[in-house]
Amino acid sequence: MFQIIPTPNYAGFELRGDSSDFKSLLSAIYYLDNEEYLSRFGYHDPMNYFFGFAYEARYALEGRRGFVCMDNHSKLWNYPNKMKLFPEVPEKNLYYAVRIPAVSLLFYIFVSDEIIALDRRFREEARNDLTERAEKESAEALFQFLSVSVFHALDAMIGMKERIILQECLAFERVNNFYLFRNYLTSYTDLLNEMYLSLTKLRRKRLLSAILKDMICYAKNDTYLQIERNVRAWTQVRKISAGTVKFAGYIDWNKINW
Repeated sequence: MFQIIPTPNYAGFELRGDSSDFKSLLSAIYYLDNEEYLSRFGYHDPMNYFFGFAYEARYALEGRRGFVCMDNHSKLWNYPNKMKLFPEVPEKNLYYAVRIPAVSLLFYIFVSDEIIALDRRFREEARNDLTERAEKESAEALFQFLSVSVFHALDAMIGMKERIILQECLAFERVNNFYLFRNYLTSYTDLLNEMYLSLTKLRRKRLLSAILKDMICYAKNDTYLQIERNVRAWTQVRKISAGTVKFAGYIDWNKINW
């Protein structure tokens, strides 16, 4: 079963698990991918960004982001420039791992609830067969587990009190707006990633909850307009389209101070 722990400098989270864990995650993401239906609801960009989670799972299985070997209580993190690939079925006590920036992983978790809600609506309309329904319900259960695990790991970064406030804010906005993450939020997430990863550990701890609340509450007109201005300025400097989704492609993984 997955372990999710903050990285030493709070840059992100480390997901550890065996090959079956990451394969289950890949399957869960694919089972929730109803692209045509999601596009109909104006949800194409968030779904594309969410699909970046599948890339991370693949990177873990392929050894492209690194691995953790727990055999005989040893620990070895393998960086990309020292890549070593492992067979698809690992040896005993060998666990795969991937490190994901905090803002990205929390975005994946926040968005998963909305994608699941849309998928349920699609199932009601399409009347899927029982086998497919069971697979989708299994995918939902996995993401519920991941959500609980990520929020528990977040306690170490921002404290339980701030984490509870953040969850309450998320729940309140979701009741009032239901679908929160559209439009510029994908590019905005990359912008927040870049800002957050440039900070020291202490400043990361202080600002993470504020950054996430900003992301959640973007639907308010004044906040959204400010976000739009920020994203437009950020994308113009980098000469990229504001609607382009790059799966956190603007991050130099070799320079992250994990």
